Amino acid sequence: MRYKKISIYKSFAEQASAEASHIARQSPAERIRETVDLILRVYNTSREQLNNREKSNRINIIQYK
Repeated sequence: MRYKKISIYKSFAEQASAEASHIARQSPAERIRETVDLILRVYNTSREQLNNREKSNRINIIQYK
């Protein structure tokens, strides 16, 4: 989440309530966009890198034991 201000809460419950209301005010598209941005950061890539990679019709299935 990108906040433009710093908030200090009196309790964790108050913070959780504020976070829940913030999420409820977001549109589904915004939540999906934030999720995609998080996934891109985890895999250390960018949208440009994804667009420039070679396209493939293959799906690789990796099995962990």
